[in-house]
Amino acid sequence: MPRRHLFEFHDMPWFPGAWRDVITDLLKVFSIHSHPYRCMVPMLSEALRRSHPETILDLCSGSSGPWEDLKARLEESGLDLPVVLTDKYPHRSAIQQAWPREGIRYLEESVDATKVPAHLSGFRTLFASFHHFRPAEAQRILQDAVEACSGIAIMEITRWSWRWFFASLFSPIFFWIASPFVLRPFTWRHLVWIYLLPFPVLFTVWDSLVSGLRTYSPQELEAMIHFPRAETYQWKIGERTATWACTVTYLVGAPRLEA
Repeated sequence: MPRRHLFEFHDMPWFPGAWRDVITDLLKVFSIHSHPYRCMVPMLSEALRRSHPETILDLCSGSSGPWEDLKARLEESGLDLPVVLTDKYPHRSAIQQAWPREGIRYLEESVDATKVPAHLSGFRTLFASFHHFRPAEAQRILQDAVEACSGIAIMEITRWSWRWFFASLFSPIFFWIASPFVLRPFTWRHLVWIYLLPFPVLFTVWDSLVSGLRTYSPQELEAMIHFPRAETYQWKIGERTATWACTVTYLVGAPRLEA
């Protein structure tokens, strides 16, 4: 099915910040429970070693995405790098909470993934967020990384399929069951907006379905890596099965050794 850039509720500037935070918390519940990105650790490790970064700069982080788990996996492979989380709409409670792992911090400043400030260096990652950008903006994210001589890894677990369709429809049941056991701390805000007035939970059904329609295919990603200096990078693009409902679509770029 051709890509469709429909709207997602939590992308809208008018969408209540408290609801946006709850939605990103729900995405974290799924990430922690299913660990869909573990299958990408070997490829991510290789790209990090090629790029020689001093830190990992995560863009569009939401409430932290998969980094609490992935950092431990990278450490097991011998890569102990600090992780800096950023977002255009920084998650307030994620900034304030004490991280269970050392070496992860969340910046309070708003960071635009299409134009990362020069003082923020490091290997760039985007998890389940690249589909939020239109093609010109998405290509600009890649070009900005190349201009900054930063490696970049983009990984999407959304893809339009019947499995994703049914997983999206029944996702509220999963969130209602799993949230108290996964979200730490579990606050009154979660109790209100997940159980008593579950508007954010219901909005995630639409946003999840639309995410599948908005996700770029490997062929569309391939078409994006045609811009000045793109040839100085080694690019890997493809798909890898993660869970029964998820296939990771990835684009990973790192400077060529001879460049």
